[in-house]
Amino acid sequence: MGRCQKVSRHVHHPECTVPECTVMFPIENGMFGADRLAKRLNALVSDGQISDWHPGRWIDWGHTSIQIDFDSVADAALAKQLLSQGTARSPS
Repeated sequence: MGRCQKVSRHVHHPECTVPECTVMFPIENGMFGADRLAKRLNALVSDGQISDWHPGRWIDWGHTSIQIDFDSVADAALAKQLLSQGTARSPS
């Protein structure tokens, strides 16, 4: 009989642990909307406007909102502001 091996999974723990570092973003079209959000967040990282971000939990089974963790309160606030205003550039 074979032995079961325990598989270690790397789980990232964001640097910022206060609630203000987590932003809930509305998502349209499930995973397609999550992909669009990820591209917009990555564009902010590429532009040097925010540091890393980390996907969190879906808020519901319908995948209508997702929590995103940021490394700082300032990054969370800026991302929330830019994405809610639609001023973050869309990647080409």
